[in-house]
Amino acid sequence: MRSKPLSILFAFISQFKLQFVVLLFCLVGSAVLPAEAQQKLPYNTIPNGIVLKLASNTSRSNSASYLRLQFITGKIIRVSARPDANFPDTNTLMIQDRVLENVNYEATLSKDQNTVLLHTDQLQVEVTLATGRLTFKDSKGGTLLQETNGGSRKFSPVDIGLPNYYRIEQTFDNIQGSALYGLGGNQLGWTNLKGKDLEMVQYNSNVFVPFLVSSGHFGLLWNNSSVTRFGHPEAFQSLEQLQLFDRNQKPGGLTATYLTDSRHSDKPVLRTEKNIGYEFAKDTAQLPEGFKMNTNALVTWEGYLQTKDAGVQQFALKFGGYIKIWIDGKLLTDWWRQSWNPAEKRFGFPMVAGKKYKLKVEWRPDGTASFASLKSKASSLDQNEQIRFQSEAASGIDYYFVTGGDVDSLISGYRYLTGKAPIMPKWAYGFWQSKEHYNSQEEILKTAAQFREKHIPIDNIVQDWYYWKEDQWGSQEFDTSRYPDPKAMIDRLHSDYNLHFMISVWPKFYEGTAPFKKFWDSGWLYRKNILDGQQDWMGHVSTFYDAFNPHAGRAFWDLVNHKIYTKGVDAWWLDATEPDIVDNITNDKRMRLMTPTYAGAPQINFNAYALANEAAFYNGQREASPDKRVFILTRSAFAGSQRYGAATWSGDIGSTWKEMKNQIATGISFCLAGIPYWSMDIGGFAVENRYHHPSTKDLAEWRELQTRWFQFGAFAPIFRSHGQAPAREMFNIAPAGHPAYQSMLYYDQLRYRLMPYIYSLGAATYFDNYTLMRGLVMDFPSDSLARASTDEYMFGPGLLVCPVYTYEARSKEVYLPAATNWYDLYNGKSYTGGRHIQANAPYQRMPVFVKAGTILPIGPVKEFTGQKQPGAGVDTITLFVYGGQDGKFTLYNDQGTNNDYEKGDYQKINLSYDDQKAKLIISAVEGKYSSDFKPRVFMVRWIHQNNNDKSKNGVGIDTDSGDVQEVNYNGQPVTVTLSVR
Repeated sequence: MRSKPLSILFAFISQFKLQFVVLLFCLVGSAVLPAEAQQKLPYNTIPNGIVLKLASNTSRSNSASYLRLQFITGKIIRVSARPDANFPDTNTLMIQDRVLENVNYEATLSKDQNTVLLHTDQLQVEVTLATGRLTFKDSKGGTLLQETNGGSRKFSPVDIGLPNYYRIEQTFDNIQGSALYGLGGNQLGWTNLKGKDLEMVQYNSNVFVPFLVSSGHFGLLWNNSSVTRFGHPEAFQSLEQLQLFDRNQKPGGLTATYLTDSRHSDKPVLRTEKNIGYEFAKDTAQLPEGFKMNTNALVTWEGYLQTKDAGVQQFALKFGGYIKIWIDGKLLTDWWRQSWNPAEKRFGFPMVAGKKYKLKVEWRPDGTASFASLKSKASSLDQNEQIRFQSEAASGIDYYFVTGGDVDSLISGYRYLTGKAPIMPKWAYGFWQSKEHYNSQEEILKTAAQFREKHIPIDNIVQDWYYWKEDQWGSQEFDTSRYPDPKAMIDRLHSDYNLHFMISVWPKFYEGTAPFKKFWDSGWLYRKNILDGQQDWMGHVSTFYDAFNPHAGRAFWDLVNHKIYTKGVDAWWLDATEPDIVDNITNDKRMRLMTPTYAGAPQINFNAYALANEAAFYNGQREASPDKRVFILTRSAFAGSQRYGAATWSGDIGSTWKEMKNQIATGISFCLAGIPYWSMDIGGFAVENRYHHPSTKDLAEWRELQTRWFQFGAFAPIFRSHGQAPAREMFNIAPAGHPAYQSMLYYDQLRYRLMPYIYSLGAATYFDNYTLMRGLVMDFPSDSLARASTDEYMFGPGLLVCPVYTYEARSKEVYLPAATNWYDLYNGKSYTGGRHIQANAPYQRMPVFVKAGTILPIGPVKEFTGQKQPGAGVDTITLFVYGGQDGKFTLYNDQGTNNDYEKGDYQKINLSYDDQKAKLIISAVEGKYSSDFKPRVFMVRWIHQNNNDKSKNGVGIDTDSGDVQEVNYNGQPVTVTLSVR
């Protein structure tokens, strides 16, 4: 819907960036339109959209007066609302700059002039002019989502030292009642976020990405980088909001008992307390005089709770150490977490108004600095029907609405806005060994030699922190007493052991180092922590650099490049990028420590620190080594991290069965938020004391925990073992003949056998915006049981992964999604879908099933990804073809470490399976890389439901016998008629 003059002007300015185009049209749109049209239309036209002034009755300080709607593509529309007409002329850090493409759309004013309908052939947006309320519809007019009627947008002035900033809130009606996913890697065991509340703020073990996807064919990218609440903005409150009674039912508080040493009958400290509130470091000042935290300390709270309002009371527990909670004798929590990095748990308990409920909390701090807090709030009636975002700082409301036929298309929309995910270097899809931390050059080389001597597949060894001298954090220099020649060490890892080397780099500087002085004098460091003299756990005063300052970012890269990268480092581990300047402090104090930032008040961009830091490394390395793929592992992330070659791990989690289980949901949720590469510390980072010098019983549990976690990790996007002592190398966990060792070796080798499958899916992640670790909603959206799963996922299109997370379990209840059949990966036994089964799970195997129609390419066992088969020009690949449905797969290959794939230098072979005709079609090789094509051999195995004679047909990946059809492939199309002889 454009006049001719507008069309001419748009053609002229389309070459400029979106932000300048929008500003120009906001200013001149009304002047360019013909006068007659201006009188009829209640809005101004801008490229791909409109700007309108809302009715005067909504023009107040706590609402929006102006609304901008702009199509980015036919499936994506940007919605911006402000109290004034000064729409921003720059993108946030998360949105990649690109030329605004012309979108074919129409805007129609209704006959009664009450609504405006903007629509493409894929998306409709209806605006109610009186209120500015938006309704989002599909191409057929079906409602997808709707802003809540009456006050869906709220603005409250906020004092952050800058004018015209607000605390903002936007509420939607979840019309379809659809399931909601994404928003990053919560550690609460949740995948479906409908009815849940999240405080979206980056800290160790919690990574939030403001992209929400729905099973109802829509996604929301909340374009705000400040601390944000999803769900109900009301925070959990101290327990004193309830009526509290001591253990003798006297009103006024709970009975608290403090014992410094629970092993002896010391005289306890007793007092009445109105809350359980040791949430942050500052709160420990409230501990009773004479009580000291240690591994033998014990605190209990006993009494009764009572509420005036009936319903489910929600509780939020934050804790470090051992904690148990009982309500009315029911044990609701029994958990351990390392004392210095507390975890969070949520639970609900139904309560009747006026009834007293007995509460007991037992806390063993297990360290000199532990945390325990318990808060509550009542559930709200509209919790399942609404979607709400509230952010602490913004000049206006800004979000992108994305629609599509499935979750993959929604994630494609997210990556269109925030950037594609590059293909990782091929070695990065292999196995990594790390620990906290290798302490010398000698130790690293010795470890590398052990892996090669034992023929354990590995591609990457990792140097964690503290390779510098104790008082030289931030110098980016090795301690030469422990690392006499780092370059020679790295060269030897490359040449002698075919290993890559990753190193940890923190954005942290100790006062007194040479780089500190340069960065301080240049104004590139956050100053307050230095002025406060705050010491870290090593006893030194430090601060972080301002990653939002591009000059500081460039200087930081130049420092790392000169001191480290030139020695041959292959990849970067960017730690503490929340930023974690000081542990366990309030959000307000974190903001004060970062004031001011180059980009303005820290509240504005707080959640995006990791993104800015990643950009410095990605852009710096691409400039220094244009032909070398960048790989970054980061402890925090934000929308757009994937465009910088960044994978994210889930932080310093505890080494427990409960946390292993939660990691499944964490990985699913993180990947559903659009960033495809996720990792965790296989085995858990921090360890209970009982595992350091274990009894026979504890050693058995430790080995089984490590084994089960390793099995799960083999099917994560990044396969990485890491943690504190005990040592995490498989040969240090158990001897070679032990089932734990044998199982870990098996899954390590299986990872490399699956490399043709995994690397091809890494390519699909770049070319097709694919996601490797897939919540079941992605592939089975109409299956309600699959949508609800928190402990199963698809690894690529074919493999259903079902980790075992219970000690001594030898079977697991597994749900096989409907509308397809399934096969056991190991033995080929077939199952019908749409039901639960009790899957066999012996110590050495984890249940994995293959979807009917899968074409699964499997290569030979290798000790590193670049290893060539002896005597063969190209590896032989076995194609396992699983009958029951049609299927397809694209086999991909390229050089593996350079960026030439971005220029079309790669090879693709399309495989398709026709189930009715029992035919496998192998296409002609495609791509420029085919100029280097060498003939190869495909060994084809057909697995179908009629494979009853397993001794003859050998249908599992662990069986060498059975029927195999050999195909000599020279790059030309081949059709294979599958048969069982």
